[in-house]
Amino acid sequence: MKFLKGQIKKVTQKNVYKIVFLVCMFFTLILASLPHLDTPTLSASNDSFESAGNVTLKASSNGQVIIIQNNYELNQTASSGNGTLSNPYIIEDKSIDANGNTFGILINNTNKYFSLINCTVFNASYGVFLHNVSKGTIYDCDIRSLKEFPYFGKL
Repeated sequence: MKFLKGQIKKVTQKNVYKIVFLVCMFFTLILASLPHLDTPTLSASNDSFESAGNVTLKASSNGQVIIIQNNYELNQTASSGNGTLSNPYIIEDKSIDANGNTFGILINNTNKYFSLINCTVFNASYGVFLHNVSKGTIYDCDIRSLKEFPYFGKL
């Protein structure tokens, strides 16, 4: 044990705190960078969005967020349908870059039947936010949000 004498530092509580702090900072930095790995970016050559997952999202002129606060606004926003079980309102083929807004699509306070079909939503805290909605369906949508999809809860 003479050869170890003087080479082993005494482990103090202060040194343990330093090591734990550095390890926590390292993992925090790694975890903070993960949500940004699959963020779509605009390709100037063909007006499409490409992500690390090799999924191409087409840009379109209808890129604004959709906010529906009642049955009337749902009727005005839908491309077809009348809100019944046999003929639901249809919102389809939308490509929405929310530009960091809270919602890409917000549907609130509706009791009519509706379907979101083939929509792409990205760059929103909540891609699709449904509140006080009971008769909606979502089909074949690509939602890339920063927090959750879909969110069924209180505003």
